[in-house]
Amino acid sequence: MKLQKRIEFIEARLESLDVLEERINYIEQNLKEILQDVELLMTELQNLKQTQRAQNSGGPAARI
Repeated sequence: MKLQKRIEFIEARLESLDVLEERINYIEQNLKEILQDVELLMTELQNLKQTQRAQNSGGPAARI
């Protein structure tokens, strides 16, 4: 009887770990997507700053 309870406990823990792994994978995927968005925004900000500098200095980008 005691062995059966132990087996049930271990099986329940394994199921919980599977659920936890799924959640971690979901969070990891979301973080990757957020990182991609941040990288795109950083690139866009850099481009805007370069355009602004060029406009302020009257450089070639000022015609854009």
